[in-house]
This record gives sequence, C-alpha cells and structure tokens, in this order.
Amino acid sequence: PLYRLRTHVPSGSRTTSPTTTSSPPAARTIPLPWWFLPPSAHRFQTLPLHPDDVIISSGIKMGTTWMNRILSLLLHEVGDDGAFLPDPVQRDDLPNRRGQTYPEACYATRALRSRDPFGIFSRVPDGRTAHAAVFGDFVGEELEGQPRPRMFATHLFGRRFLPARLFD
Repeated sequence: PLYRLRTHVPSGSRTTSPTTTSSPPAARTIPLPWWFLPPSAHRFQTLPLHPDDVIISSGIKMGTTWMNRILSLLLHEVGDDGAFLPDPVQRDDLPNRRGQTYPEACYATRALRSRDPFGIFSRVPDGRTAHAAVFGDFVGEELEGQPRPRMFATHLFGRRFLPARLFD
C-alpha cells in the first residue's frame, strides 16, 4: 500500500493506541478518524457506479454538510422549477438525509454492524449512539441501495480511495 493508515482515537476513549495496517517504510501516514473501517473503504473503492451517481469528496471543515444538504434537496426534493416535489424522497430513514453517511464509516451488513468485529463502537464512550447520531443507523447495503440518483459523501480523496470507476 502507498499509505499507512493510522486511526485517530479521541483522548479519553476506551482505546488509546492507534491501529495501523502494514505498509512499506517509505509510505506516507494518513491520520484517520475513530470510525474508519478499512474493509468499508475498500468496498467503496470497488463500488460499481451508475451514470447518475453523485460523489462528494471534500476536505474536513470545507462545507461537506452544506453541500450534502443542498444536493439532497436538488436531487430528491425540489423540481427543475424550484418548487418542492409533491412526493419528495426526504425521508430520514434514507442515507444522507440528516447528514453525511460516509461509506468508509458503515459496516457492510447489519450482521457485521451488530457484531462490530473492528470494535469501532468501543473506541469512544457510548460508541453505537455516537456513530448513529453522526451517520445515521445505516450499513453499506443500504447506502448502495438508496434511491437513484445515489449520493455518497466522503472525506476520502484520489485514486487510492475513491471508486475506481470514476477514473475510467
């Protein structure tokens, strides 16, 4: 791998040592948040894309939440004339409707989320509640199955982390 992934765990959390994947000595280090799941990031990188998919990739604190909300309105709630659609897809039970649902933060399935094999929910106090408050209670299958046009928001960037099909 080109990058050594170091997961940042907030101070005062139950786990204090960072987790690291193996990498060559010349690799660059990218700090990652406590909720980062390498298998989910890989799943996102290999995601089959539809022609109408929208991917928001931006730096941290660069307006991702605003962009997410604006695009959600434009894609699912407001018509071309600027009026609200009679049956908008604005339900809170869909990914990205209350905030960003990062693909790299979601377990692939409900069964995996329930088992939490990577222990992300134990990395911070009341981890399941904290995770659901930020990203909603979603898994990768639900993100991939959201109504089209699908929308994905992430702070991942470049060929190494974004869906490979973007660069075809």
